[in-house]
Amino acid sequence: MLSILYRTSNNSYLENIDIYKINKISLTKVFINGDWIGYTENKNELIYTMKDLINQCIIHPHISVSYSIIDNSVYIFSDRGRCIRPLFNNNIHNTNSNDIKNKSWSDLLVMDNSFIEYIDVHEVENTLIGNHYSLTDKKYTHYEINPSLILGAIANTIPFLNHNQAPRNTYQSAMGKQAVGVHCTNFNQRFDTFSHILHYSQKPLINTKMMKYLNFNSLPNGNNVIVAIATYSGYNQEDSVIINQSAIDRGLFSSTFYRTYKDEEQKNQLTGDEDKFCKPDKDKLLYPKPSNYEKLSPNGLVEENTYISPNDIIIGKVIPIKNKEYNYRDCSTTPRANEYGIIDKNYVDINSDGYRFCNTRIRQIKIPQIGDKFSSRHGQKGTVGMTYRQEDMPRTKDGIVPDIIMNPHAVPSRMTIAQLLECILGKTCSELGFQGDGTGFNNTDVNDIIHSLESCGYEGMGNEVLYNGFTGDQLKTSIFIGPTYYQRLKHMSADKVHSRASGPIVSMTRQPAEGRMAHGGLRFGEMERDCMIAHGAASFLKERLMDVSDKYSVYICNECNMISTGNHKENIYECKKCNNYGDFTKIYIPYACKLLIQELMTMSIGPRILTN
Repeated sequence: MLSILYRTSNNSYLENIDIYKINKISLTKVFINGDWIGYTENKNELIYTMKDLINQCIIHPHISVSYSIIDNSVYIFSDRGRCIRPLFNNNIHNTNSNDIKNKSWSDLLVMDNSFIEYIDVHEVENTLIGNHYSLTDKKYTHYEINPSLILGAIANTIPFLNHNQAPRNTYQSAMGKQAVGVHCTNFNQRFDTFSHILHYSQKPLINTKMMKYLNFNSLPNGNNVIVAIATYSGYNQEDSVIINQSAIDRGLFSSTFYRTYKDEEQKNQLTGDEDKFCKPDKDKLLYPKPSNYEKLSPNGLVEENTYISPNDIIIGKVIPIKNKEYNYRDCSTTPRANEYGIIDKNYVDINSDGYRFCNTRIRQIKIPQIGDKFSSRHGQKGTVGMTYRQEDMPRTKDGIVPDIIMNPHAVPSRMTIAQLLECILGKTCSELGFQGDGTGFNNTDVNDIIHSLESCGYEGMGNEVLYNGFTGDQLKTSIFIGPTYYQRLKHMSADKVHSRASGPIVSMTRQPAEGRMAHGGLRFGEMERDCMIAHGAASFLKERLMDVSDKYSVYICNECNMISTGNHKENIYECKKCNNYGDFTKIYIPYACKLLIQELMTMSIGPRILTN
């Protein structure tokens, strides 16, 4: 790179830095891959010469040349690991757009005037990039080949995303990864740790151009459902939705959940004993698990297509021990808490050490219920607040019953106009029998969609008269209704149900453990505390925060008011601070409070507790 630079410059505007001179401070510094290699008086000539060499492909097109105004330096980069992307440069004005479409990518790279130019993050600082190229607008230095290329894969599956508020597109980019679909074609042969498979996934009515290249329609992750935006009975407040129970009974959004449990035989390096898969004999086990071993076959596995409850053993394994009464220690596998289902498949093989290992896969059908999470492709997420039978749902004059009713208050503040456009275009597509194009930044004329819908005999804005399913009366206002692509997300209420009466505690604070997997307690935070105070429920507050958590008794010295040592059974008491042996008061405080007091004492701070 350095030799090319000197050869092309003829040393006319690039000076070496062998000798540092004070008069060079005002000159422009030149860096190659971070190394300072010289000065130049003609920075523009240097940059234009390098750009010309890049445009003619004399040097590699991925090399970048940029100028930093802040430190008056020219930076040239040719190293690996830089993020680069192609753009149309401003010479597009001299090129016929029809000729562009007929040329290959390689032809575009070597065209006169360098039609395609690769830029990196350093060069972006010196460019003004337009979304759509124009033969008349010359204020931009570069143009996007397609505006969709500034987005990621999931964002490019959002129809009309340029009509959405930006955070909604960000939310969908995250929730699209959580949508239940068909993630691969051989899911029934794989032993993934867990996976969700949607039974009746559909390709959406409204597609984007990028979905074709991603093969999204081959493995979709949602359903086209009829969505009404209305308040109906009040059970779809605060981001909840009402779903048609009859549609659920017909299989809408039903899915299968797979969970794989793995175990292997091992050799104890100390004793030389080897684990083995078998159906354990409880009489020979040291500390057998309080679970059901009856469904195990002699090889230690449960037969396929056998129903399993959370209390059943699914993989039987024992470890030999040297004990006079018992021969084995139980090391069997049980399902996770609240997980049940049917044994779908067992796989047994031998690992590289010559020991057997097994994979057992459980399947469970997940039917939508209250509390499950759903979302459109526009970040309009919501949980199921109520399910109604079809006869109780509102209907149109044609007998169309919505599958989902979402709350209209979710639209104005979030400004997800793209969902409304998807709905009315989907309504037109379902009537005319074609798939719509919702690619972002395509300058789609909304009036064209409205006129198409009106030509099908509908109101142009997508509103219809609905009739109450409970009373049969006509609703007082027209309702926006039409097909929208909805996703079922992996967050399901049955997987999050948790309660606790008693259980493990943390040894340091003596408070309940944290987390569902640890069978921990429910969090009672600051806002819950404030609510109890506002209600005046002092006894309940004391019960939650101390009595059923970490209640602890301490003895307080009545002379110095410090925590003392006491043994109630032996009637022995002592205050090591003031040598008091007889005047004490027993009180109850949270153990965490006692721990805090002792922590403060290590900092030479002596908290005192005054008693009555």
